[in-house]
Amino acid sequence: MHRTLLALLTTFNEVDMTNLMKLRADYKDVFVDEHGVKLGLMSGFIKAAMSALQHQPIVNGVIDGDDIMYRQYIDISIAGLVVLVLRNANGMNFAEIEKEINNLAKKATDGTMSIDEMDGGTFTISNGGVYGSLLSTPIINPPQLAILLFVLARCGNSITIWKLAKFGKFTFD
Repeated sequence: MHRTLLALLTTFNEVDMTNLMKLRADYKDVFVDEHGVKLGLMSGFIKAAMSALQHQPIVNGVIDGDDIMYRQYIDISIAGLVVLVLRNANGMNFAEIEKEINNLAKKATDGTMSIDEMDGGTFTISNGGVYGSLLSTPIINPPQLAILLFVLARCGNSITIWKLAKFGKFTFD
């Protein structure tokens, strides 16, 4: 039997969500009127993750054998009961992100989403708070190198968990 294991690191960070919560409160009605969708928290997390991935491109990489391949695009997977993949998310604004999340969620609900639409994300974001959890342990979807889990605490801050694969692998025969 041949197995490959990734070395993992989990860190917990508290993030001040005041600015994002204020942005949502101040512009929620205007945003819906102008774009036809609500301004959710996920678009803020996606925009923040895209910025981080552009500054640390190795985290957007993929393990390919013994190499890490750098990607020139960012396809964000949103983990839930099914995985929604926002293709070329790095080119999207808040409204485009929210519209595409709604579009993909509708396809998932209607049962019209294809396997290709759930595959191939370069980085995953998961909202563990929807399950009523204070903390969770996300699982990296190889060949991705990282996952971001956020859980909103009652105080309005966010607890974020980055789970990073160490850049290497261990093989046991």
